[in-house]
Amino acid sequence: MLLQFFALGAYSQSPRATALVAAGASVAAVIGTLLGPESPVAAIGGVLAVVAPAVAGALVLHQRRQTRALAELAAQLQDEQERAEAAAVGAERARIAQELHDVVGHEVTLIAIQAEAAAAALRRSPERAAEPVEAIRATAHRTLSEIRSVLGVLAPTGDDGQPATEGPAAVAARARTAGIPNELEVCGTPQPEQAPVSLAVTRILRECLTNAGRHAPGQPVSLRVEWTDRHVVVCASNPAEGRTGLTPGRGLTGIRHRAELLGGSYSAALADGRFALSVRIPVDGAA
Repeated sequence: MLLQFFALGAYSQSPRATALVAAGASVAAVIGTLLGPESPVAAIGGVLAVVAPAVAGALVLHQRRQTRALAELAAQLQDEQERAEAAAVGAERARIAQELHDVVGHEVTLIAIQAEAAAAALRRSPERAAEPVEAIRATAHRTLSEIRSVLGVLAPTGDDGQPATEGPAAVAARARTAGIPNELEVCGTPQPEQAPVSLAVTRILRECLTNAGRHAPGQPVSLRVEWTDRHVVVCASNPAEGRTGLTPGRGLTGIRHRAELLGGSYSAALADGRFALSVRIPVDGAA
């Protein structure tokens, strides 16, 4: 009888049914005791013989359900962890792709412009082709070096001597040498602790020059970088004749992501035959 009522509490899926059966059995035990030769106090033992194993079985059932719920929760946490890891991997892949686009897109644009200059020199004056060919060689080596830096570090600090520390003036000068006319105005100087923002500004300027060289070849580009105690503003503008709409590609999307990652804002517009871009990034930690 003890095993029977223990099984009732341990395997019944309806607590209401378990309580009704136990109550009925307890009543039967009390009535049987009172009608028999035993003393009335023996009815307590009859009730305990029914209720105690039923309660013990119910406790075992509750523990079993808790164990099952914990196992399901552990499985859900494992799934969440796997999804989080997959999302982190995807974000890192996107970051690598953006970094490679910023590096390779800019440098390959310069190589293409220099190659056109070398081809023109070879047709007209072969002795003048040496300078653009040498520029192509230097740009190619620099591109390989930056690709290694991106793949190896992804957040270069300049400690390894890679050209990731190239400043805005050097970027603008190289673009002018490669055939992208531009004027750069820099107001203020970044502080050493603002290295991440300074790196983002350099990347943004490179992307602006790359876009101008690709979509408006030969057109002058106006660049301005203004550093203050609270923020840095990067502005770029160039003629965009013939373009009727602005379709953000990977370059403009990368600029926006860089600005938003550092708590800044981004805007780009095409109006009156000119393309204008503005990026504002806080430098004092205030988004």
